[in-house]
Amino acid sequence: MNASITLWEKWHAQVKEMVPGVHGHQKKTLALCVLGIVLSQSAVLQRMAEEIALRGISEAKMPSIERRFARFVANERVQVSKIWKQFLTQVLAYWKGKPVQLVLDCTAFDDRAIIVYLGLVVHSRVLPVAWRIMPAQEHWEQGQWELVGELMDEVSLHLEPTDCTLVADRGLAGSPLVKLCRDRRWHYLLRVCKEHTCRRWMAGCWTPWCAFQHIIRNQGQHWFGRVLRGLDEQTIETWVSAVWDPGHKQAWILISDQPAGRRRVQEYALRMRVESTFQDDKSRGWDLEASMTRDFGRLNRLLPARTLVALGYSASGSHRCRPRPLFTVPEVAGWMALRFAFLKCVRERGVWEEAPACTYLASRAVSAPPRAKSRWPRCSTRLAHWS
Repeated sequence: MNASITLWEKWHAQVKEMVPGVHGHQKKTLALCVLGIVLSQSAVLQRMAEEIALRGISEAKMPSIERRFARFVANERVQVSKIWKQFLTQVLAYWKGKPVQLVLDCTAFDDRAIIVYLGLVVHSRVLPVAWRIMPAQEHWEQGQWELVGELMDEVSLHLEPTDCTLVADRGLAGSPLVKLCRDRRWHYLLRVCKEHTCRRWMAGCWTPWCAFQHIIRNQGQHWFGRVLRGLDEQTIETWVSAVWDPGHKQAWILISDQPAGRRRVQEYALRMRVESTFQDDKSRGWDLEASMTRDFGRLNRLLPARTLVALGYSASGSHRCRPRPLFTVPEVAGWMALRFAFLKCVRERGVWEEAPACTYLASRAVSAPPRAKSRWPRCSTRLAHWS
């Protein structure tokens, strides 16, 4: 049996169940886009269409499939917010009531656009769960903090009640972000510049104002404690974890509403995983910029398929979302793609960690991959639970 066709039948059926309010042709094309990205290892429409045609998944010829993809991303009637909301309702259900870390960051899409991401820390990646595409060279019609507030509201709708911690770098840290977190009862962990000033609580009183760069001067130094923080002409009382570990070029000055300590430093270090996520979209990964998408609306309609690919690889137990040379073998690519059965697994059982076992059982319908077991993530040991 052709592994790719088996995958297509199962994946198409899942998408139809998960987005019932979407037009049938839109659901089918979205499912085909996701499968095309997995099999072609690229987000370029031409490569996706070529791989779909070569695998015999569609009876149409490659130019026809490419035009279908192009019409989908150009169709203004495709409501990305509606589609993605239905996916989040099922995918984020597992984290309800559990502590989660959300990273707020942005990345450039060539020199024309900036994609603002709000992502969930899972394994070695930050998986985008909400985003906005904004112009890089033009004035934003929507305020920055209004935009961030909308992203937080979209996610909090599916996570309440959940212990959420928002992590952000210096470029996005400010008193408006602290206020947004407090209004939604989220914790915050933000890195601030060393030039900013504070008053430390020491010996039962507040010290005079001084810059953080005068507190941490050399490598190997650290200080943890309460401070009065001057932030955008406002003063807030918060906790500061200031460390300059040996071998690092700069000190980390972290503010949080939770007690200071090494634990805050370890939590903030997880933010660095967003760089791997951004690399997945570049030429080292799915090469999203090579799609030559000029219109922001078309790019926004392509991002859900790309994000579903990342969610599929993560939930399947593969910590490497980037395509690897091993996937060039057709049988392996088809077997690997069956991991998208995780969506059905999460929807029906609400279990994320055991999804690899579910997809392992689903893979029995096709031929096993070649002998390279050490390069494949191990499945869950609790296979009996799924059989």
